[in-house]
Amino acid sequence: ADLKLAIDKQNFEAEIEAEKAKYAGYEKNAFKKLELEDKLLERFRKAYGEDSKEYQAQLKAKLQAEQAFNEQKRRMMDAVMAQATSRRLDEIDEEMADAQMRVSLGAMTNAQIIELERQHEDRKTAIKREALLARKAEIDPERNPEEYLKVNMQIEELEAEHQKRMNAIQRKSTIEENKYFTSTMQTIQSGFAQTFAQVMKGQMTLAGAVKSMFQTIVNAVIQMLAEMAAKWIITKILEM
Repeated sequence: ADLKLAIDKQNFEAEIEAEKAKYAGYEKNAFKKLELEDKLLERFRKAYGEDSKEYQAQLKAKLQAEQAFNEQKRRMMDAVMAQATSRRLDEIDEEMADAQMRVSLGAMTNAQIIELERQHEDRKTAIKREALLARKAEIDPERNPEEYLKVNMQIEELEAEHQKRMNAIQRKSTIEENKYFTSTMQTIQSGFAQTFAQVMKGQMTLAGAVKSMFQTIVNAVIQMLAEMAAKWIITKILEM
């Protein structure tokens, strides 16, 4: 009986090794490794029973293989998501590059590209947020609290950076909206400085200085209105 048992055990071990040999070369394929461990578990169940230490040891190996499979699947999905996200962001960057070229060619105004930059920033943040939320949905906070916290912090950082960039765009927009007024005030200031210098040098009387300063203001305002009108006309033409 002992000899038969030894022979049966030897045959069983040979069958196990033969089964493992079928999966040689699949060391990096977690699905195949899980498939193998599942088959071996069934063999151990039939040979030893579910209460045996051999079956329990094989069950542990199968659970480890299942965990490795889930982890590999997650990494593969993350890679696919990262590639898709990168392509969508590249498309937005290409749109922005085209817009910059149109500004250089005079086919788009600075105000228009600033508004486009605002829209693109919103779109890019939305794409990144979508990817992070999808990653967060895959994580069990009870089993992996560290990774869950990490993704939450990445989302918070994304929102903070988004707000920072939106504030910078708003500052650019404010400067653009007020550039004609700013330019007019600089022109008036420069004209006044020249007039005061001539008065101090005795090259101009006070009456002449007042007249000169008045003319400086008139010319500056006319120039500002002319530039604003030209901008309005160009904007309407580009919108056609």
